[in-house]
Amino acid sequence: MNSVSPARPSLDPNRLEIRLLDEAVIDDAQGFSCGDSDLDEFLLVEAMRLQVRHIVRTYVAYYEGCLVGFVSLMTDSVTLETKERKLLALGHHDHPVIPALKIARLGVSTSFRATHRGCGESLVRFAWAMALESSERVGCRLLTVDAYEASVPFYERLGFLRNRAKEYRERPNTSMRLDVHAPRPPSWLSEPTAPLGGDAKEPSDA
Repeated sequence: MNSVSPARPSLDPNRLEIRLLDEAVIDDAQGFSCGDSDLDEFLLVEAMRLQVRHIVRTYVAYYEGCLVGFVSLMTDSVTLETKERKLLALGHHDHPVIPALKIARLGVSTSFRATHRGCGESLVRFAWAMALESSERVGCRLLTVDAYEASVPFYERLGFLRNRAKEYRERPNTSMRLDVHAPRPPSWLSEPTAPLGGDAKEPSDA
């Protein structure tokens, strides 16, 4: 008789620390794998280089002292169709593009995904909090991502919508958005958040 694997428990947010990438993290990342070689190489080779050049800021997640995931953020702007703009209470006379914060890269360790769920969601919640904080200083209405096709259901579950403007239709990855100032934020955003470390201000089934 086949045994049934127990459901993965949700991570304990009190044990999750999210902090800014630094050189010390690169040593920890040598054995990191999220199941996507491009994402793994980005963390090991490109993330710090681009951070020094102020292109992206990468934040790493540690759970009980082990590196379990990362998210890279950068500024963005998107074009929306008229009906999409109306959802944001914007008219044709308003600025033609919508300012945003973009999830440029996100990866969760395959070994951690096998034993816990919720790390990817915690990293997206962190990105949302960063977008919300940014919006208090500069224009920033949306959190965006160009999602791999396999990760689209994950982002849709979190309330992201597909961008329908024609310039996104032929792209290999799916352009998506979450309204940072939605009148009714998704329910998962009201759940406990992870404590932050370092100088941090605050896809698959991750």
